[in-house]
Amino acid sequence: MKNFITYTFLFFIFFGCNEDQTSNVKEKAEIPPQNDQLVNWTFFNPEGLQNISFPIWFNDSIIKEKNIKRIHVSINELEPQDDSTFHDTIPSKFYDIGFSNERLNIIYVKEFSQEIAIEEQWFKYRHNKDSLGYSLPDITNNVIYDENDFLPIFSTLQNAQHYIRLKLLEVDSSTVQYENTLSNNKEKHVFIKDSSNWNVHFIDQKFEHPEKIVFYFGLPKKHVESFRIKNLVEKNQISSNKYFENGCIYQHSTFNNGFENRKTFLYDKTGRVNGFVDSLIVEPNDFIERIVSKINYIDDLPVGISSYKSRDSMYKTPIKEIRLDYTFNE
Repeated sequence: MKNFITYTFLFFIFFGCNEDQTSNVKEKAEIPPQNDQLVNWTFFNPEGLQNISFPIWFNDSIIKEKNIKRIHVSINELEPQDDSTFHDTIPSKFYDIGFSNERLNIIYVKEFSQEIAIEEQWFKYRHNKDSLGYSLPDITNNVIYDENDFLPIFSTLQNAQHYIRLKLLEVDSSTVQYENTLSNNKEKHVFIKDSSNWNVHFIDQKFEHPEKIVFYFGLPKKHVESFRIKNLVEKNQISSNKYFENGCIYQHSTFNNGFENRKTFLYDKTGRVNGFVDSLIVEPNDFIERIVSKINYIDDLPVGISSYKSRDSMYKTPIKEIRLDYTFNE
């Protein structure tokens, strides 16, 4: 607790509201030691969990080391105390993630709205992940219209479109290209591997109709940004990642309708992520709200994430709680 408060205090000292102050945070933050962790915190977020073709949310070697059979993740969005703009309106849900022979084989997701179950999803993984972390799942859906009425729908688009299921199209010397089978227009997702090609000129020369493609600078396991092209030469930012020099994640941001949600990760002295701060920003840099999240561990496994508004300095009233429970092989 003491280390977390110290890191949070330093964060608010250094984290100013203008561009120059923000750019200095990374320079002043101490580089954490590298420490293999169960959770891949770069992708353990709503956007990362939506991309079901890259189930890279957990460290395979630690799954094997800890002999983990299942991970149950429950998300509880708590009632807001006021009319804060920052309140997350995503329905509460839980994930049941199963491993067989030390590899991911199935994910079951159940979503709720106002405590009423509205949808179930099953993602079945028949193949090991490749070197990029890619594995294409089969999908089964149940849409729940009321408490006792189920309509089973198998591998359909309309009930899974909030997920991204990427089918591999092409790999060449400069790119890895996928197609989202769950989008109506079969949207392409293109990862540009070489940093020397991280520019709009390369995109304009190589791709027809780039405005219909989602681009990434980097590879699926580690990219610095994702975006769409608008007005031929402008980037419409979707997300960005910043890293420390040793490769540890420093900051993850998502962009939507003029807002930036900037997540800055906090580390303890061993290099373990013990919390993060989400800052909601009206571009370019006007802060609206900050949410502080604390991660609790037992036997070096995360068991809970509690999120608080920054003005709740004593951490008394969480606005969101995530619980992780584990089943181990005998």
